[in-house]
Formats: sequence, C-alpha cells, structure tokens
Amino acid sequence: MPYSPEEYEALKAAYKKELLERKAWQEKMRLTALRRRAEWHLQQVKRSLAKLGLEESHSPLAAANRPLHDSHLPGPEPTPKASPSEAPTPEEKPDKTLF
Repeated sequence: MPYSPEEYEALKAAYKKELLERKAWQEKMRLTALRRRAEWHLQQVKRSLAKLGLEESHSPLAAANRPLHDSHLPGPEPTPKASPSEAPTPEEKPDKTLF
C-alpha cells in the first residue's frame, strides 16, 4: 500500500478542497462572462435606439424595468383601437416599428 490511511484521507481532503475552489472560480468566471455579454447587448440596443431617434423611455426594455404597481396611478385613458377587421383610414398612419 503506497499511502497510509491517514495520508490517503489527507490527500482526499486536499483534492476535495481544490475541486471546490476550482468550481467556485469557474462559476465566478461564467457569471462574469454572462454579465459582460448582457451589458454588451444592452449597449447595442441603446445604440440602435439612438440611431433610430427613439428615447430609451419608449423602448421595451424601459417598459420592462418599470415597477408593476404603477398601474393603479391615474393617467391618460387608453384610446380604443380599431378591430382587426377594420382597415386603417388613409389619415391614420401606422405606428412606427423597429423592423
């Protein structure tokens, strides 16, 4: 037997400790990469909105970041939209879209 039971247990504990440290480091690097990728995509969206002349407050991202509990606050009444079967009149311009 190359190792005594005490030496074997010490080596096993050291290996487990090193494995846990390596996994923690890999998880930290994975989260860092995900955060950087998300920040890059956010900058791309902001840049695209700026090129289109839209403000950030009109973007879907800004709407998604708004708290949900604001719905009870008084505000402008929504205008009724035409049913899908009705065609828009020539005076009505379709809403701007990003695509």
